[in-house]
Amino acid sequence: MISNFFSKTKPANQAVVIGILVLGYWLVWATVNGIAGLKANLLWILLGNIGLVVSVLGISQIVKFNKLTGTNSFAIFFFILLLFWFNAVFLNIKEIYAALFLMFSLGRIITLLSQKNKKEKVFEAALWLFMAVIIDPWTILFVVPLYLAISQFWNNEMRLWFMPFAAFFTLALIVFAIAINTESVTTLLEHFSLQFGFGLFQAVPYGLILYLLFCVLLALFVFGKIGYRRQGKTLRLRVVLGYLFTAILLIALPVEGFAPKILYTFFPMSIVLTNYTNSIRKPRFKELFLWTVVILGIVFLCLTLLQ
Repeated sequence: MISNFFSKTKPANQAVVIGILVLGYWLVWATVNGIAGLKANLLWILLGNIGLVVSVLGISQIVKFNKLTGTNSFAIFFFILLLFWFNAVFLNIKEIYAALFLMFSLGRIITLLSQKNKKEKVFEAALWLFMAVIIDPWTILFVVPLYLAISQFWNNEMRLWFMPFAAFFTLALIVFAIAINTESVTTLLEHFSLQFGFGLFQAVPYGLILYLLFCVLLALFVFGKIGYRRQGKTLRLRVVLGYLFTAILLIALPVEGFAPKILYTFFPMSIVLTNYTNSIRKPRFKELFLWTVVILGIVFLCLTLLQ
């Protein structure tokens, strides 16, 4: 039943996913903060809601345009399930928008395989990336898969290697001009200071560690399936896997505040999960897998609502 419904890319699929997402989002906020908290933070909560809805629509367009998963809606299906698995991320509005900007960056960079507007695509991808860096300085690590993508698609185009610098200086001039005018340069510099410490392994959140291990194993399985052929979809999926592994590393490195960063894995992981689902040939096993992840999402959401 689930596989049949999400095997299509109709607007009804997006409408159902967005409806479930909005319902779950507001339920979590109401449970954690109460009605008084909803009223006090209404604008902030609405911004987070808009960010997640745009994320769903963006994933649907990126996946469809770049043919990353086939003609189905499983990517947005898995995206909201991951949100329900780790529904505490609903409360982290800044990370929601940082993840949204990273998604836009990844969406632009995987279109590099086309011959058209290569410099503009790299510039836009870098610009979206550095906008995420303004929100969360740790996302600067995603410069690595950005350059790996450039080397993979157009290694001999040296001009493309300088475009991220142009995007960086463009945004840096604007940010520092605002900081100087508002006399907040010190605060800005403190915001961009990074403290390494592998806090993930000191706090030992077993659920998060198991999820990251699951991400690595499933990504390696999918990578083994797609092989080493230098074809369009294969090259694009390599970039997606590069972003996923960077997101996992980003979660492990900080001293604290690593839990909300799990949101950065959801977009690439939804693509990995979709490709894994597509590889399941027997309909009975596919349906069983889909129902398992749905039930887990419902259980985790209910545990939050009943606390």
